[in-house]
Amino acid sequence: MIFNSKSEAFSLVILESLSAGTPILIDSEFLRRMDILDSNSNGIIPYNSNFDLYFKIENEILNLENNKKHAQQGRSFIKEKYSWDAITDLYIKEL
Repeated sequence: MIFNSKSEAFSLVILESLSAGTPILIDSEFLRRMDILDSNSNGIIPYNSNFDLYFKIENEILNLENNKKHAQQGRSFIKEKYSWDAITDLYIKEL
């Protein structure tokens, strides 16, 4: 998925895509504002320019092993940070 908004608030589409095992290409400016997202190992692939976006799209499509790795990372990230168990644990810690 390509999430190229530079002004949208944090989107559930990002979480839904990652949970479905779809790696996401996100504008690096937008990603910097989303401090809750660590783009090193969670299925999120930042891009810096249109040329960089083209290169990363091609790399995800042509390199199936890379795509599978990013898909698994995305699912693991969602399970760790946004599953019911993870959210419940955070809620209980705040009480």
